[in-house]
Amino acid sequence: WCVSIAHVRDGDITVGVIYNPVTDDLYAAQRGCGATWNGAPLRISGAQRLDEGLTGLGCSARTTPEDLGLIAERLRAAGGLFHRCGSGALTLAYVATGQLIGYVEMHINAWDCLAAILLVEEAGGVSNPFLAEHGVTGGGRIVAGAPAVYDQLVDLLP
Repeated sequence: WCVSIAHVRDGDITVGVIYNPVTDDLYAAQRGCGATWNGAPLRISGAQRLDEGLTGLGCSARTTPEDLGLIAERLRAAGGLFHRCGSGALTLAYVATGQLIGYVEMHINAWDCLAAILLVEEAGGVSNPFLAEHGVTGGGRIVAGAPAVYDQLVDLLP
């Protein structure tokens, strides 16, 4: 679990902060100013393929066991492995630090990902247009990660 706060102005995430009270880690980003982890600059993984690192895999009650299994199966077929910590915001923060190469979830709510999306983007990663897809009002899918593996992450989804 964590505290995740984002500021959105005119459809753009401008500031994002995630705090993990268990580890006392603070992740912060401001649009155009980069992202930090406890004050140190963040940089996304340089992975080129899914078999070059761990991918975060999220799920909610809206994700069927069949869809979750299919995503994991496709990831394994590509030579990749998955990581799951139970917090979309923290897992996306781990992507921003380069510890994970990407993150996929069929449905996530805005409060669980907006701050982290900005972290990933400011660390040099890419994300699907969550806000453009009505993410604030209804949630939606999230795909985020290192630029070279982004399309491979998208291909994992059913």
